[in-house]
Parts: sequence; C-alpha cells; structure tokens
Amino acid sequence: MAGKIFINYRRDDSISTAGRLHDRLAQTFGRKNLFMDVDHVPAGVDFVDYLHSQVAACDVFLTVIGPNWIDAKDDDGRRRFDNPDDFVTIEIATALARKIRVIPVLVDGARTPKPDKLPDSIKSLVRRNAVEVRNTHFGRDAEALVDKVREALQHAQPVTSQWPFLASATAWLLAPGRWRTAAVSATALLLVGWIGLYQVGVPVWVPWTTRAEQPVAPSANKTTAAAEAEATAKAEQAEKERLASAKAEEERKAKAAAEAEARAKVAAAKAEEERKAKAAADAEARRGGTDAEQQRLFTIRINSEVVGRYDERTAGLGRDACEQKCAQTLTCLAFTYLKPPAPGAPAGGVCYVFSDSATSLVRSNSFDSGIRNSAALPSKQPAPTGATPR
Repeated sequence: MAGKIFINYRRDDSISTAGRLHDRLAQTFGRKNLFMDVDHVPAGVDFVDYLHSQVAACDVFLTVIGPNWIDAKDDDGRRRFDNPDDFVTIEIATALARKIRVIPVLVDGARTPKPDKLPDSIKSLVRRNAVEVRNTHFGRDAEALVDKVREALQHAQPVTSQWPFLASATAWLLAPGRWRTAAVSATALLLVGWIGLYQVGVPVWVPWTTRAEQPVAPSANKTTAAAEAEATAKAEQAEKERLASAKAEEERKAKAAAEAEARAKVAAAKAEEERKAKAAADAEARRGGTDAEQQRLFTIRINSEVVGRYDERTAGLGRDACEQKCAQTLTCLAFTYLKPPAPGAPAGGVCYVFSDSATSLVRSNSFDSGIRNSAALPSKQPAPTGATPR
C-alpha cells in the first residue's frame, strides 16, 4: 500500500514508546514509508527544509503525546512550546495547514492537552480524534493504531484520483455508435489540450462533468498552501515579536523598580544622617546653652574653699553635678567641692552648698568652688589642707 507516514514526538517525553511504534508500523507499511526524526535527514541537507518537505509529502501524520509533552523544557528552563523555533510545533503546524490527516497518539497515560496550553498555530490539534496506546496492552493498542493508519491511507486522495473526468471521458468516447472516427480524434486532441492547460494551472471545464465535480488546478492547491504557510509564518513571527516585546517591558519595569528602590534607600539614609546630625547639633546647642547659663551664674574658683555654715552636704557627686545642684536652688550663693582622693573625701567627692552670706573663700588645693555672680564672698587665709568647711 503506497503512502507516507510521518511520526512526530519529543525525545525527552516518549522516545521509547515512539521507537516501539515505529518498529510496529514498519512491519506493516515498510520502513521506507516512515519518517521519524532528524536522524533520517541526509548528510549536508538543510534539515529545516527537509522536515518541511517530508511533512508536505506525507499522507498520515502521527504526533506522539506523552505525559511530559506539554510541559517539556529546553536547556534554559523555558517551555519548548514557548520557543518559536520548536520543531515539534513547526511540524504539527505544517501538517495542519496542509490539511494532512493528523492523528494524536496518547502514550504512557497521557491525556489530550487543553487548547489554552498550546500555541495558536496548533490549537486545532485538540479537535483531532486521538488513539491511545497503553504499555500494558501495547500489542492490541498498536494493532488498533495500524488499522487507523491503514484506513487513513485508503482515504488519502492519490494523484490519479484528482482527474476523475479521465475515466468518464474514456467510457464516453468508447461507447458503441457514439462517435465516428473523426469525432473521436477531435475529442482526443481537445482532451490533450485541456490536460495541457490544467497542468500549467489554467482552470478548465469538461462537458461530461458538473462544475462541482471539476478538480482544483494544482497551481490553486499550491497557491492555497503557500498562502496558508505564509499566514502561519506571519502568525509565528507576530507571536515571537509579542513575546520579545513583553519580555522587554518586564525587564524595563524591573529595572525601574530596582532604581526606584535604590533611590528610596539613598533618600532614607540621607534623611537619617540629617536627622542624626540635627539631633547632635540640638544636643550640642543645649549643652552649650546650659554651660553658658552656668558660666553666667557662677564664677569658678579652682583650688579654693568656701568656709562657713553650709546648707547641705552630699557625698558621691562630681563637681559638675555639685554646680548643677547649687544652680537649681535659688537661695544657693556658693558651692564647694571636696575633690577625691583628698583626706576624708569619699570616692566620688563631697558637695557642699551655701546660702549664708557670712561665708568666705580661702585657698585650698583640696577644693574647687563656685560663687554665684550676684554674691561677693570675702577672702580669708588659707585653711589647712583637707579641712572640712564650717
């Protein structure tokens, strides 16, 4: 039985089962009538053009669909069906565009894919009645597939069947008593002329057939196929451009978001630095104001002691704290600070505050003192070192 069979499959999905089907079909139809993959492409031949020619020449196209057929990925992790150069997609689209009998073969438990999972060029594949081949019943299912292929090849229109008027014309001319010899000769010559016009692509009509029975000129078939192939190529190119544009837009948005985030981080860091600088400046200004205020309140006398009757004695205060304590008491006229480790002074020193105007100031290396600027204390002879104010 003449007829070419093309087997379309994915290597990383169903190579084993596709190989078994190839061997089984070869037993019935012969290996020379089967085309399976690029391993059959002759050396030095453009395999893309060769694949197109093999698909165009086949009468039955089998697409083997396994469990991983729809989601198979390439080396870059991208789904193969999203690649415009995917050979499985190109082969199926070519077969569908050329109106070739396409039979989906579901193997290893696969199911017919959903249309929204397929490229636009092969969505009509889901409308083709599928044949299931199970490994557990391979012999029986493969035999059923052979029957389907045989039936498809029988219905495939051979080249001679495109000229149905030849048989009817022959019968008509040879009918007894129909025509004389001259008429037969004239009709034969006319028939040859019609055939010549048909071969070069000129539509012709013969009187013994109806318009509906007239064959389509080969050039018309070629023109239609070329138009369909061109439309498919344009659709694939448009989809490729759309995907490239979408990818570029995503990259642009991601870059813009990253730049905006970087600017926001820089602005936040700058604002934080400015806040810290302002807080430090404010603190410094407050410290400066306090120091200036205290400088205005007191005249500090180093190595001097205020003697007299003190109002309060506090141990463990530093000199600055002692000064603050006097500044916060409106009646305090002076303070004196017993520096550690003077004899009798605790580890942190001792603070004395005075509000009695009868106090006086004497020299003593064990003390530092402060006199409120509104007060004037008389100076006396130095007290003994380590003396305690009275």
